[in-house]
Amino acid sequence: MFVMKNLIFTLSLVLVASFVGGNAEGATLFVLEGNASREPIRMSIEDIATIQPSAIAGSVITTSVEGLAQARLYDVQKINGEMPLLGPANKRVLVLPVGRGKVKVHVRIKSPTSNSLQIETYEFEVK
Repeated sequence: MFVMKNLIFTLSLVLVASFVGGNAEGATLFVLEGNASREPIRMSIEDIATIQPSAIAGSVITTSVEGLAQARLYDVQKINGEMPLLGPANKRVLVLPVGRGKVKVHVRIKSPTSNSLQIETYEFEVK
């Protein structure tokens, strides 16, 4: 069931990318979960990426970008007729390249319980 929900979410993002990118054929959607990779993710300008930060409920998540890309933070609402689960923060970061070159996306997560700050940096190489 969880896999089906993620598939529906991923397909909806692909549709959004096709509207944003115009006639982008063969574009790729990169879904990044967990810690950032040591190697930059190689993508074309038509591709998009989503980052799923791992955080507890009540965390404050912010993003910033270095390079030619836009990053937007979205709340994710799963609609399945059941009560939403308490616990994890349901956020996604959508990364849309607007030019070629190196891009760094910094995701900052501030915990509501310990006031600790976790920073993950995701690197992209846009061709």
